[in-house]
Amino acid sequence: MKSQRYNGFWNKLKGEEQVAGAFPTNCSFSLSPWTISLEDFDGAVIKIQIQTYRIYLNYSELPPAAQQKSMPYGWSISVHSALEALELAINMVLNRKRRTIMTKTYFEDLQDCVLRNLYDAQKNVKIAVAWINFSLYEEVFVMLSNRGIKIKIIVNDDVKNRRYLNSLQRLQNCGVKIKFLQSIGLMHHKFCIIDKRKVLLGSFNWTISANQKHYEDLTIIDDFGTVDPCLAEFRALWELSAQDLRNLKFPEYCMSCGGPIVNILLLEQDGDYSTKAQIMRSCGCHQEIVETEYYDISLYLNYVAALNEFQEKLWDAQSRKDMRGCQQIMEEQESFLANYFSDFTRNNSLGCPIIHAVGVYTQRWIGKEDEEFYYKILWKERNTATYIEDEYPEM
Repeated sequence: MKSQRYNGFWNKLKGEEQVAGAFPTNCSFSLSPWTISLEDFDGAVIKIQIQTYRIYLNYSELPPAAQQKSMPYGWSISVHSALEALELAINMVLNRKRRTIMTKTYFEDLQDCVLRNLYDAQKNVKIAVAWINFSLYEEVFVMLSNRGIKIKIIVNDDVKNRRYLNSLQRLQNCGVKIKFLQSIGLMHHKFCIIDKRKVLLGSFNWTISANQKHYEDLTIIDDFGTVDPCLAEFRALWELSAQDLRNLKFPEYCMSCGGPIVNILLLEQDGDYSTKAQIMRSCGCHQEIVETEYYDISLYLNYVAALNEFQEKLWDAQSRKDMRGCQQIMEEQESFLANYFSDFTRNNSLGCPIIHAVGVYTQRWIGKEDEEFYYKILWKERNTATYIEDEYPEM
């Protein structure tokens, strides 16, 4: 029998709506007659299966303290122990989700601050800093690489960065990936993303003069709403070529209307097995389909399924008047769309020099009886926000 201590907790778990409402929006909770499951999107999956008065506990990347109280999958443990482990795991998940966002700004000892945070890295480091003294940071980069931590670095392509020939060669030999970016202007960023969880950003270049002579600033933030855009920016600069960046920043203009000429990828379901992908070339006075290709239906259906899932989460958060949750869901949706469509367009240009945006052909009602067809833009490539509209009328 369950101990008295856990009766209240057990009864609380049975009330699915009450429990689900208590969890943050980035946790999901489900209850069936024989299974209780809590999934934390950071990786912790907690599941118990109830069979009479015995419970089987299955976990994946469960918090360490909860793992110590649990047993490998398939082993039988007491109800008391399973509930104790589940309660501990849930509390750890909730406490992590409800923690205060960390934001700290520094104006002194910035080099030491950068080094301390680099030493704490566990999985990967992505650096986009205009100028780096590679001789100065070589030791920490090598140490991290030897620990199995993946490092990618983007710097401005100039003599200031390329002068560290010996250090650059040693870093590349130990697996550090470095991109020297040269485009129309400078690669002038100064940010570093550690483990996709926190970002260091500010005016601080990783040089001796910046650390000892100049007045600089450095801010460390672990908020998803800040980290994710930095990840998207780094990814764009890493994946797009210098010519791609030029084409995006300075599009071709129509000689007739003076508007930018853009290539918009339109996706739609075609039958039960295919996704139709068309390139619509558009300016202010003309639209035409210039290329059509067919892909597996999953290209379209995965996008639709994810969008429906985000919408359900948003409705749930709105019903609970969880404004912070709503904002987080919208940020996660934007992040998903950016990753999903950039993955496809940067590897499938459909014969175009560049794809500027992704959209769908859709409709809306005007009044009670009339409907209007138009092109709704779902995602815009880097450097296009100033000239790509949110929607385009059908011409």
